[in-house]
Amino acid sequence: MSHIGKSKIILPDHVSISVQSYDLNYNIVNVTGKLGALSAKVHNKIIINIADNILSMSPVLDSKYYNALWGLSRTLISNLIIGVNQGYTYKLSIVGVGYRATLETNKLVLKVGYSHDIVYNIPAGIKISLINPTTIEVKGIDKQLVTSVCSLIKAFKKPDAYKGKGIRFYRENVTVKQGKRG
Repeated sequence: MSHIGKSKIILPDHVSISVQSYDLNYNIVNVTGKLGALSAKVHNKIIINIADNILSMSPVLDSKYYNALWGLSRTLISNLIIGVNQGYTYKLSIVGVGYRATLETNKLVLKVGYSHDIVYNIPAGIKISLINPTTIEVKGIDKQLVTSVCSLIKAFKKPDAYKGKGIRFYRENVTVKQGKRG
């Protein structure tokens, strides 16, 4: 039994869900809410029941593979519901002398110690704002897209192990090595 899969999802008031057949192996779950609409593919061996604003799921067969799909499907649908109802927000912090970020039209420009500026084109569905020149806020309704954008921005200048300079998640604890002695 999947402990995650057995837990039920209580649907908020402004969220509606529909399930459509996609092909022989998958169904498409469409979720619409006040912030937008999202969809995900779910294996058709996972049965989705919606009754009285409570969504429950169960696998057709009891095996290790379908129990894993059961928990995965429940998590994916839960992320869709939270995304269209509240959205996701992540903050990135830029640490280093002279390191900063600026916003141009649909572009994020990073100055992080290279001889050139790094220009990142902001994808559709993502809103990036600057709280201050060293704090970036990434917002969106799709959790997978928001976290992948954050990891791409962070990969431009990973935190240094000896000085701690670079781009990191807000309040992320970076362990700094001692370096040479003597």
